[in-house]
Amino acid sequence: MKKLSLGSLQKFMLLIYLSFVQVLVMAQDSVISGGSAETKSTTTTTTTEATNIPPWAWVVGGIVILVIIIVVASNNRSSSTTTNSRTTVIKDDRP
Repeated sequence: MKKLSLGSLQKFMLLIYLSFVQVLVMAQDSVISGGSAETKSTTTTTTTEATNIPPWAWVVGGIVILVIIIVVASNNRSSSTTTNSRTTVIKDDRP
């Protein structure tokens, strides 16, 4: 008679364990109570997205964003401008 090695014994026990797990998983597939299978009811909900925006709204939104960008850019330009006054004196040493 052939002696089982430890590796083959572990493989056999793993096979038994996985078979047991598979039976448990398949048992949860459908529940039978009173001779009839349980029915599942599903409800679906629909959501509407705001993709039907009229074209004029896109134009107005673009103009508002453009005005905001221009106002912010002009405020940056006026506050960062500094005036440096230099006086250049040219001496003429001609006799």
